[in-house]
Parts: sequence; structure tokens; C-alpha cells
Amino acid sequence: MATIYPTYNDVAYSFPGDWLARAFKAVLVPGTYIYDLLFPITRPLAKFANTLLLYALALGLLVDPILCAGVLAATWLFALMFSELYGGMLRHQGLLVIFIISLYWIASARRREAAGIVLAQRRVLSRYYAFALCVVLPLFFALTAVRGAGKIIRDVKHPVSESEAAARLIGNDPRLKDAIVIAEPDYVGMSLHYYISNQQYLIRERRFGDSVRFARSSILDLSIKDLLRCAQSLHRQTGKPIVILLVHDLVDSPVEQVIPFSFAWYFRYSPEELAEFRAATEHIATLRDAVDADGKNAAGNGDVENYDVYLVK
Repeated sequence: MATIYPTYNDVAYSFPGDWLARAFKAVLVPGTYIYDLLFPITRPLAKFANTLLLYALALGLLVDPILCAGVLAATWLFALMFSELYGGMLRHQGLLVIFIISLYWIASARRREAAGIVLAQRRVLSRYYAFALCVVLPLFFALTAVRGAGKIIRDVKHPVSESEAAARLIGNDPRLKDAIVIAEPDYVGMSLHYYISNQQYLIRERRFGDSVRFARSSILDLSIKDLLRCAQSLHRQTGKPIVILLVHDLVDSPVEQVIPFSFAWYFRYSPEELAEFRAATEHIATLRDAVDADGKNAAGNGDVENYDVYLVK
């Protein structure tokens, strides 16, 4: 918990409401927050099924109390982290899988070394350990395999990011060879530098770079007018073309649109600002085939790297 607690990424946690109630829930029903590798909590009773499975895995190691305590502590700390700091995804929750496998591996090695010295009073625990090893752990593996297979199928059918397509577009257009790229939000452009060497300007942090800090000192509430003014200023100062990768869908509306997303960011535009932006830019591509973690094409979702690509005139 100490090593992953946000420091300069101090905007990376912003859960509203009663933190104490969430903490109790994380300990009593950890399956509410550890779900991306087990039953999805969109299904009825899934969080309780996940919890039973996690506790069954922990109690299966009662034959070795220190290992049992290790699984319980890890499960609770992960659930607390995901309930209080930021929601865990597969890449976070998968660490718990590796940890549980490791402790069962250790338990198996210890029991082989102590074969024939099993105390009578431990026979019940030994039987439950055998049940956990032969039934509960394989069920755990089966669930993670099924969830993993679904994600592999999703990855084969759809891109998980349009950054490669955006890089190809920029690299193949002679007008954009030396272009400076502004992504909104900043973090959806971080993968671009794996494909192209164009400079990126992080508008919310007011600096050049390709690694984002999730800090409260950044511009949390950004308007499309601010975005355009910054792009035009960069164009005048550098003489280079400016490409804007915009995640948000721009819709015509008689009232101002305010888009909340990610941890604590907002993007807004009025009808007048939208008209000015369209007049001052050229829309050169729409790249919106990427899907989110649930396999949905979440248009305008700030966490999915789908873009509309604009060139400042």
C-alpha cells in the first residue's frame, strides 16, 4: 500500500462518499472490488460468489497459518486499495492471482518435505487443503481462463487503442511530418511515442512530454476554447503544424456541454466555442474502432484511445 499510494499523482483517487463504509465492505465482501478476473459484478450475487471463492482459497491454507494470513492480508489490502484509491483492472488484480499461486506452491513444497509427520489434529485441515488444492484452485484458474479468453477474443476482433492508426496517419501525411501533437486528455497520447517521434504537448500540464502526471496542479477543467488558443499559440511560436487528437465526441447542442471523465477531469464547450473550433481546424480523420475493457465502443470515453484528428489551420 505504501509503494502504490499516489504522491505527485494526487488526482488518481477521488472516490466520493463514506470511505469507512467502503473499507468495511472491502474486508467483508472483497469480491465487490476484486472481480475483473472472476465473476463480473454486473451479474446478480457475483460479488458474493467472488468473495466466497477468495475466502475459500485463503482458508484452504489454514494448514499453514502464516500462508493463510498472507492470502487474507493480500486480499484485504488489494480490496482496500481498489475501494479507496482507484478501481483495479486486470493488470492490477492479476497480481493477486500470482501471489495466491505462489503461496500454494510454497505450501505444497512444505508438505512434501513434511510427509509422514502430519499431526492427527491437522488431518481435518489437511483434507480441506487437499479440497482447496484440487477443487477450489482449479475453479479459480478456470474462471480466470474464461475471462482471459474473452479478452483475447476482444483483442483479436478490435483494437484496444487507435494510437497506432493515428501514428500511421501522421507519419504518412507529408504535411504532418514535424507536427506537434496535442492529445485531449493528455494521457491518451502516451502510447504514440512507440510509433512516431513527433513532439507532444501536454496541454493540461503546460509542458512538452509524453508521460503524464495525474496531479491536481494540472488544468482539471479545460474548455475547447483553451485547447484551440494553446494550439494556435504553439503554431505561431514554433512554425510547426499542430495536430489535435480529441477523444471527446463533439455534438451540436444549444447549451454548453460539460464532460466529466477519468478521475477528476472536465472538458467543456459552448455552441459558440464549438463553431470557432471547427472554423479554425481541419477535421482529417475519425479513428473510433477501439473498445474498452468490457468490449464496448464507448464513444467519448476518456479512458479509450479513440480519436477525432484535427489539424490547426
